[in-house]
Amino acid sequence: LLRGRFQINLRNHRKILVVDGRVGFTGGMNITDECVDLPGRGVLADDHHFEVAGPVCLQLSAAFAEDWYYACGEKLADRLYFPDWEVAGDAVCRIVPSGPDGDRGIFHHVVLAAVHSARERVQIVTPYFLPDESLQVALVLAALRGVRVEVVVPEQPDHPFVGWAMGAFIDEQVAAGVRILRRPAPFLHSKLLAVDGQWALVGSGNLDARSFWLNYELCLSVVGEEAVASIVAAIDAEIARSELVDPERWKERRVLRRAWENFWALWSPML
Repeated sequence: LLRGRFQINLRNHRKILVVDGRVGFTGGMNITDECVDLPGRGVLADDHHFEVAGPVCLQLSAAFAEDWYYACGEKLADRLYFPDWEVAGDAVCRIVPSGPDGDRGIFHHVVLAAVHSARERVQIVTPYFLPDESLQVALVLAALRGVRVEVVVPEQPDHPFVGWAMGAFIDEQVAAGVRILRRPAPFLHSKLLAVDGQWALVGSGNLDARSFWLNYELCLSVVGEEAVASIVAAIDAEIARSELVDPERWKERRVLRRAWENFWALWSPML
């Protein structure tokens, strides 16, 4: 019997797979046919998922055990789930859980602090770009102080009303010098963030109100030259496939189109 944590409006959006407590997988990928390369159809949703090893797997197991307990009341606490760990690399990793309870707003705070601390470059890949006012301001201020801010979004979101709302948020960003890039199909479902090539955050969180305040999310914070470089390379590959939004052409959108986008932007806290 599912308990209160697994509701439509307070849903568990985390993606966790742990094998023998020693190898873990997390990122943005769902277990769905859309992510499978089927003959004659291809992949309908592009995503990035990550394999990790070492002590960070115990953090993944702990997050899973907490969710499992809330789902069915069973405690997972023995060595089968939490074996002795060994160092598996030189990257420093930490799980960042977030949700509408004791961890409320953690994901939002981490993203906001990362953007404010950037000195050279902020790179973001997100399927849903519906930032709250504080993140909008942080991105604008970063661009105005000379940081190269790049945000990759899908050219065609999977929900049309989300795409309309995103249009309204792009206005202020491109006017301030934020580089918005639209990635063509298949639908881009990845959630990636890198700052100055030194730190990265990957996982399940979107840049919208649901991920910031309503969903149970789980992201992986990464510090380490080789690991972060691979994430930056993945973001650069998405940028290379994308088309930059031209500020002048963007301003030429029809008045009715802008009004329609602004209408849907009013609903962004619930999209």
